Amino acid sequence: MPIQITSKFVAVGKALINDEWLPVTITGNRTKFGPEPVKCSILLDLSHKESWANKLSGLSSRLTQFQGQTADGYYVWATDFEQEIVTAYSTLIKWEGTAKRFIESNKGDLNVINDEVTYSIFLPPIPLTSVDPNRNSNSISLEGNDEYEFISWNTAIDKARLIYSKLYFEETIGIDKAIVKVQKYEIKFRRKFSKINSIMDFFENLNEEVSDAIILISFICRKYVEWYAAQVNYVINTSYRDHDIVEAILYRLTSSAYRANQVIHHTWDAETVIQKGHLSTELFQGILNNYLEFKNKHMIYQTILYLLKSYEDNYLEVRLANLYSALETLVDGLSKENDIMYSLKNRDFSKLSKKLRQVIREELEGDQQTAEDVIKKLSELQRRSFIDRWLDLLIKYGVDSSLDWLLEHSFASAPKTYETSNDAFSFLSTVLKRRNNYIHQGILDNEHCLADLRLIQTLIELWVLKLLNCPDSAIEIEAFKSFSYGPSIS
Repeated sequence: MPIQITSKFVAVGKALINDEWLPVTITGNRTKFGPEPVKCSILLDLSHKESWANKLSGLSSRLTQFQGQTADGYYVWATDFEQEIVTAYSTLIKWEGTAKRFIESNKGDLNVINDEVTYSIFLPPIPLTSVDPNRNSNSISLEGNDEYEFISWNTAIDKARLIYSKLYFEETIGIDKAIVKVQKYEIKFRRKFSKINSIMDFFENLNEEVSDAIILISFICRKYVEWYAAQVNYVINTSYRDHDIVEAILYRLTSSAYRANQVIHHTWDAETVIQKGHLSTELFQGILNNYLEFKNKHMIYQTILYLLKSYEDNYLEVRLANLYSALETLVDGLSKENDIMYSLKNRDFSKLSKKLRQVIREELEGDQQTAEDVIKKLSELQRRSFIDRWLDLLIKYGVDSSLDWLLEHSFASAPKTYETSNDAFSFLSTVLKRRNNYIHQGILDNEHCLADLRLIQTLIELWVLKLLNCPDSAIEIEAFKSFSYGPSIS
C-alpha cells in the first residue's frame, strides 16, 4: 500500500446554511495521493448575532457548501458538503461531515494566459509499473521525479498520457520530519478555455473527458479504477512582465465500495489481460477508438462493470451473480444487435400464437384458468434459447478462435483443462443449468462454482477483446493460467 499523507487546513470564510451565507471557521483533513474522503468541521460563532441562533434552530440547520481562505493564502471551496453530525452549543454550532467535492487553490485569479490549462488526474495504484516505459526524467524534487509513460491517447487538443512517477519530498510525520517516497499515478493532458467565471468551471465535465479511457484501463487491469483528485495548472499575469502559476486541485469523493473492496488475484495469473509491452504502442488508441465508435457502447461499459465486480473480494454468490449479469448483458445486447433474439418474426408468430390459443382453449375447455395461464406463456416460445444464442454469438465474434489461440500458446508443463474451444463449449449447457439453479432456486453447486466462474470470466474477457478488435497476439497468455490449468467444470 503506498504512503498516503494527510494534510490539515484551517480557513476563515463563509458557509451556505439554510440558504443563507454566514461567516464560519473551517477545519479539515485531505489526503494527498490517496482516495480518502475530505473530512471537515465548520464552526459558527453565535455570540455576536442572536438573530442567527433564532433563525438556525440548532440541530435542524442544514449546511450544503462553504468557501474560505487559509492563513497562508490558499483558497478552499466545498461545493457538495454532506453533513453527518451537527452539535449545538449555547453560542456555537458545529457541523461535521464529508466534502464530496473539495477544491483548494493557491490563487483566486482566473485570467488564464493563452486560454490553456494543464490537468493531472490522479488514480490509485494500477499494475502497470513493469511496462517498458518511455522514460522522461524531470529532477524537480528532492531526489528526483522520474516519470514513466505507459499509455497515451488523443484528446481534443493534445495527447493524454498515463504516467507513473516516484516522488521524494520532505514531510512532517507526527512531530518528526522525514523524506517520504510516494508512488503517483496520473493522467496528464491539456484543455482550452475561452471564458472562466468560477474556478469550479475548470472541473466541469472532467469525468467525461477521461471516463472512457479509465473504464478500458480498468478492464485491462481487472480492477475498477476511479480517479479521486484532479489538479489544474495555468499561467496568469501578475504585472506587465511577470507571470505566475496558479495551481488548483479538486478532491472528489469516490464510491465507498470502490474504497473498501480488494481484488482477488489468482497467484498463477498475470495482472493484465493485454501484454504490457503492447500498451505503450498505438494499441490502446486503437481499442479506445473502437470502443467509442461501437454502436452499443453502453453494453460494453455495463459488461465491464459487472465483470470487474466478479473479481472483487466478496461472497462467491455475489461474484457469480455479477458475472451472470455480465454474460446476460452481452448475449441479450448482441442478440438484439444481430437480430437473432427471436425464432419467428412478429407477424409469423402472431399467426401461430392465434392457432395455439385456440388449441389450448379447446383442449382445456373445462379449466379456463389453466388455459389462460398457459396462454400467458406463449410469448416465451418466440424467443430463442439462451444457450443457442450464446454459442452462435461466440462463434460469430470469433471467441472460439481466440480461445483456441490461447490454449495453443499456453506452455506450462501441466495438462490443460481444455484442449480446444470445442471442449470448453461442450460444457456450456451444463454451466447454464447450474446458473439457472442458482438464480431461480438459490442452489449453488459448490463443487463446480469456481470453475464456472473462471470459464465465464475468460469467455467474457476474450469476447470484449474481440469487440474492441484487439489482436490475439496482444493477449497476455499468463493472465489466463488459472483457467487453462485450473479445475474442470465437468
